[in-house]
Amino acid sequence: MVYDMILISDPDIPVAVNLLMCIGIVIVSVWGYLRIKRFTPLYFGCAYTLFAVSHVLLLAESGQVPGLEFFILRTAGYAFVVFGLFAILTDIIHRTKTEEELARLTAQLEDRVLERTAELARSNDALISEVCQRTIAEERLKLILHEKDVLIKEIHHRVKNNLQVIVSLLYLQAKATGDPTCAAALLDSQTRIKSMALIHENLYQSGDFSSVDLDRYLRNLAGNLMVAYGTDPGGIRVITEAEDVRVTVTTAIPLGLIANELIANALKYAFAGRDCGEITLTAKKERAQITLAITDNGRGIPPNLDWEHTPSLGFNLVRMLVRQLKGAITLDRTQGTAFVITVPCEG
Repeated sequence: MVYDMILISDPDIPVAVNLLMCIGIVIVSVWGYLRIKRFTPLYFGCAYTLFAVSHVLLLAESGQVPGLEFFILRTAGYAFVVFGLFAILTDIIHRTKTEEELARLTAQLEDRVLERTAELARSNDALISEVCQRTIAEERLKLILHEKDVLIKEIHHRVKNNLQVIVSLLYLQAKATGDPTCAAALLDSQTRIKSMALIHENLYQSGDFSSVDLDRYLRNLAGNLMVAYGTDPGGIRVITEAEDVRVTVTTAIPLGLIANELIANALKYAFAGRDCGEITLTAKKERAQITLAITDNGRGIPPNLDWEHTPSLGFNLVRMLVRQLKGAITLDRTQGTAFVITVPCEG
């Protein structure tokens, strides 16, 4: 700026050159203002313009003592220079304060980052500890569940063995007695107890302690009854149709006793005097109920027999167990004998 002032004060510089330089300075000042949105370039542009105008006045007076206008213009120019310098100083101070504030905020941000990092590290450590504790708890729970399964399996095995002991005692008692009626009653008791033992045996072998596969159970039950009553498997055929039907233990035991009584009756009475026959065991699970049908193509129950009021222990037991299951039972005598038992599902 001082260098520019010296050039402007030089009387050898033509007026046209001064005007061109002044116009250029004004353009640069306006451009600088538009770029930085501050008045500093305009201050120096105004100062340069005033110096240029005062120089023109000085040249016009041809070496005479400068007039009042010259000093006013020069003073105003210096004033704009002071404003410009003050603006520059203000910008420097403001920028310094901004940089200091930015440094302070940066330091605060770094402190917060460090604090948050420490918190995350603590949270991560706590999470890892919780995961470890949960893993240990899950392992303990798995061990407890395994021990529970082993215990339940052992209980079913022991119950089955104890029932088998009772069956064996009844068998020995039947062999020792000389009364055929008493021996037949003991045999019926054996089959009933064996039907309950068979459920515990199926539970022990399957590993699923919550439900019983009805198809497998009925096949085993029918096979045991045929052996118990000495039925020729080549003559009397048992067909089981109960795939994908599972029942709970509380339903399986009374339902098994019902099936035991009806199958035993069919084996003892339905095919008397005949060498062949067929017993069909059908079970279906529909919506909220289970339907079990036990049919045979034997000679059928006599029409004059009121099976619902007969004093027979077997039929009384069947009716009592159906009521216990809150179910219903019907008899169809059109073709042989067909008992249809309907009971509600549990769960």
